[in-house]
Amino acid sequence: MVDLLLLGINDSREDLARLARMFAGRPAGINLMCWNPVKDIALPRTDDRRLAAFRAGLDGPAFRSWSATTQGRNILPPAANSG
Repeated sequence: MVDLLLLGINDSREDLARLARMFAGRPAGINLMCWNPVKDIALPRTDDRRLAAFRAGLDGPAFRSWSATTQGRNILPPAANSG
């Protein structure tokens, strides 16, 4: 599963608890992603500390999470790179 963390929208302790309940008792994995700010959309990026806290709250014996915390901040979408 992939979960895109949006600052102030789905990155609270309550959101973490809800996500953990969804997978309780089942082996699972989740790729936690942070929003990368783009022009004309006023939504800041979730900071790395909050991302790390989310990961710590999810990881356990049957559940693993992962993320790339710094990769991709300045990468164009695939269509912009084709030429």
